[in-house]
Amino acid sequence: MPRRVLAAGRGYMNGRHLAEMRALEPRLRACPVSAQRNIELGWLAWQSGRLPEAEEYLLVAAELDAPAAERARAHLALSVLSNTQTRGDDGIRHANAALALSAPDSPEAQFATFVAVGAAGQAEGGVAGLDLLLSRYPDPWPTDALDVNLAWARGMQNYFAGRFAESARWLRLAEGVLRGELSPLMGDRRAQSHVILAHCDYVLGNWDRALVSAHSALDLAADESQLWITPQAHAITAMIHAGRGDQVVARRHIDQGTDVARLVATADAIGMIACARAALAEAGGDSRGVVEALAPLTHDGGTRLPPAHPLFFWPSLIAARLDLGDLDGARTELAALRAAATRRRLDLAMQLHWLAARMTMMESDSSAAATEFAAASNTETPHHPILDRAALRRSHAAFLRASGRRRSAHEQQAVARRLLTDAGAAAYLAELDDSADTVIAAPAPDRRVTTLARLTDRESDVVTLAAEGRTNKEIAATLFVSVKAVEYHLGNSYAKLGIRGRRELRAVTAQH
Repeated sequence: MPRRVLAAGRGYMNGRHLAEMRALEPRLRACPVSAQRNIELGWLAWQSGRLPEAEEYLLVAAELDAPAAERARAHLALSVLSNTQTRGDDGIRHANAALALSAPDSPEAQFATFVAVGAAGQAEGGVAGLDLLLSRYPDPWPTDALDVNLAWARGMQNYFAGRFAESARWLRLAEGVLRGELSPLMGDRRAQSHVILAHCDYVLGNWDRALVSAHSALDLAADESQLWITPQAHAITAMIHAGRGDQVVARRHIDQGTDVARLVATADAIGMIACARAALAEAGGDSRGVVEALAPLTHDGGTRLPPAHPLFFWPSLIAARLDLGDLDGARTELAALRAAATRRRLDLAMQLHWLAARMTMMESDSSAAATEFAAASNTETPHHPILDRAALRRSHAAFLRASGRRRSAHEQQAVARRLLTDAGAAAYLAELDDSADTVIAAPAPDRRVTTLARLTDRESDVVTLAAEGRTNKEIAATLFVSVKAVEYHLGNSYAKLGIRGRRELRAVTAQH
């Protein structure tokens, strides 16, 4: 009887049939302790959001006198589980144990190497993870025969390295084929990938696309019961709505994400919800609220932040301290940020120069401020966070205006306005100082708010992808729905928007 129960459990686990596995759980628990039993119960606990219980089952499985392949599977699962909880050193230890138990050049050994890359990123940062990955699999990678596991790993490590455009590129190359064939304990990575894609697009200013990915992440995480992912998806959705001036929707997503974050209590969930609260405060011009939300993340100089954290939130905290006149606090934070970025080998030169320029402005050192602003502008690229880029331009405009260089100030302000307009960041546009922009026409009302706001979340997702030129079949594959569902949502959207086809749709979405 136990043999049949365990065989059924393995089948349900491999097929990711969570409901059936939950029904089988009492019978699994009644089976004698074995590596297979504990792996199956560990998987069930993991997928149900009970991470400490999952780890306990898997640790026992890894230490039992069992076949090497079973113990290797347990160590692989423990490595991935450690990585999801930002415990890179544990992840490396378990990945190496799995590698030692696997036959050379076997699929299990390849998968252990793949997991070790993720662990290295968690332990030392994304640049270290990329170094390991590219030392094992050097460029160039053939895109016509791309290993999706490797593409996914490269996307994730680029995210940890703060290279958001590269992260999105590699994750999209792997999109659609993200189930871990070698180990069902990896689970379905599509939800995690969509969360990272959503955040990358938010950072880069592609907010419509970011909402599509965030909504997909919520749907996929619910289907797979991956509770630890949902707070991040809610947080990113909240950031976008806050930036667009819809505080009610933003607060609702923050509240929903907070409820789940209390249950899963992972560093990623708690940290991203804090960032969403800060974004809501920042969009409303509440610098004190930004500090209250983010200061707990860096109260120890940021030493407790995971090495894999790309530190994207920290410049906003320092800027908020400067807004409040807390020069000493900002100076301390800037030194800590510089040290943390150096440890991780992150490229935050633009942000560091911008913040240093603001400090020297407050210290009335115009020469030093001019040098820092020039350095910030010279290191700015389209791949930097769009809100940081707009903030740099706005600060530079204030400096130039104070120096009597009004035309140059207008030019900087115009760039900030364009960046924010392209993202649809209505709340941040409202914060721009119109007195410095007298020669520039005021922005037209955001048609997203007046027109596209009539759509449901799913209709908005379909419209965004259709406006990008994707076919109904491609949209269905991206959103994990049927072609009929896409046609239904498009029809409803056309009726609500008073248009008849895709050409008119592109015209509507192009008008902000």
